[in-house]
Amino acid sequence: ERSEGGRATFVVLEAEGGGMALTEELADGTVVWKENPMDLEIRTSMAKVIRSADCEKAGVTFGDMKAFQVSQDGRNWPKASRSRRKRYVQLAFCKAVDEPRVGSGFYKKSAFTQSWARCPRTR
Repeated sequence: ERSEGGRATFVVLEAEGGGMALTEELADGTVVWKENPMDLEIRTSMAKVIRSADCEKAGVTFGDMKAFQVSQDGRNWPKASRSRRKRYVQLAFCKAVDEPRVGSGFYKKSAFTQSWARCPRTR
């Protein structure tokens, strides 16, 4: 989805009971949490999925994620760059899967890199 500052990046969480939550950092630096947002279906239909995970084994709750969102909001910066907004989403995903660091998911592998990785190593 496009926002005023370009592409929007966001995390969608699904609870066991079927409830949904969306969290993202807006261009003005506000970090939001929306439970069962009315526009979720529209936003996700226009979105490119970077990655997904089953977070059940991590044991992270909506309450944990909401506390994370609150801890990240109000960092006293008037604007959020696109890279900072992506970083928030990366941190939120890491929190949801209970991993200290997960690969970005935003980079693109070139055709050269993909074919190089399949080449046998020679000595």
